[in-house]
Amino acid sequence: MKPIHALYLVLLPVLVTACQKAPEQAVPAESAGPALETDSQIYSYGVGFQIGSQMAASPIEMDADGLMAGLQDALEEKDPRVEQERLQEVAQRLQSEMETEQQAEAAVLATENAAAAEEFLAANGKKEGVVTLENGLQYRIIESAEGDKPVETDTVVVNYRGTFIDGTEFDSSYTRGEPAQFPLNAVIPGWQQALQLMPVGSKWEVFIPPALAYGSGGQGPIPPSSALIFEVELVEITPPASAEEEKAND
Repeated sequence: MKPIHALYLVLLPVLVTACQKAPEQAVPAESAGPALETDSQIYSYGVGFQIGSQMAASPIEMDADGLMAGLQDALEEKDPRVEQERLQEVAQRLQSEMETEQQAEAAVLATENAAAAEEFLAANGKKEGVVTLENGLQYRIIESAEGDKPVETDTVVVNYRGTFIDGTEFDSSYTRGEPAQFPLNAVIPGWQQALQLMPVGSKWEVFIPPALAYGSGGQGPIPPSSALIFEVELVEITPPASAEEEKAND
């Protein structure tokens, strides 16, 4: 008996989900392909469907005939038709070409976003109630307060909503249902500067230039050179523990 491959066991829950996403309309009998009746046939189809779904999402164009030939040879335990050195050479070249293309696209997007950010901030700075600092950071007070202000070494608790300049929301503690807590010196420069100006209990709208956000590289859902808008409510400040407190907690 052949051993059960660990990959199959890992894929099993995903296969069920993937197959549940298949179109509701049945495939016509004449184009349905091989019968899927036995457990082995159904499970094999699920594995193939999952592999195909992953390959379809690949940024490198996949050839169906080549993919099927590789699967068939592996299942039949044949030797590869292409030498390993050749496979690695092609994979590395395609990966390099893909990265070059992505970098070029990112550079174009960064240029477009930087121009849009500059235009937006220039117009926004002229609006009533908007304060523009020397480094380009802007803010507008929504709700004022008389509480303490945090320093760079403090941990803060905040509620916030982040949007792009077109109004698209990309993050929100309100959506998650609880405020965020983090060391102030661990966040982007625009947050660090704005929050150190905010009293506890206040609520501001903060407009952050790309250079004070995630810069020309972007990060995660943030495209390169994006200006960001945050509605921020400073809920609480937690000063760093003293040496005596830290020792007592050890």
